[in-house]
Amino acid sequence: MSSRVDGRLDLRNLRAPDSVIVGRYKTARANVKQLGNLVQIKGGRWKDIDFSGGYFRSLRFFDGEIENCCFDGANCQDWRMGDEHFKYDVPFGRPAAVCLGRDR
Repeated sequence: MSSRVDGRLDLRNLRAPDSVIVGRYKTARANVKQLGNLVQIKGGRWKDIDFSGGYFRSLRFFDGEIENCCFDGANCQDWRMGDEHFKYDVPFGRPAAVCLGRDR
């Protein structure tokens, strides 16, 4: 039986693998880092999951959706939504928190 927090599946403090720098380039306008080992989520549907306190840097999402998932205190830096088919609902106004889905 899975544990639940506020009606969501409890995956708090989960950690995704880190990306790695596989190349560095300099142009006239910018210094560029090429990343490897990126986690790509294709066609996934995340619903009613609590990812609070997790570490999810540089995730790439394609053709999926996130509904009623909580990322309070999670590191979600450098996320990319790769296409127009990815759906998510982001409520604003929760200080020091990022929750995707309906606000509670």
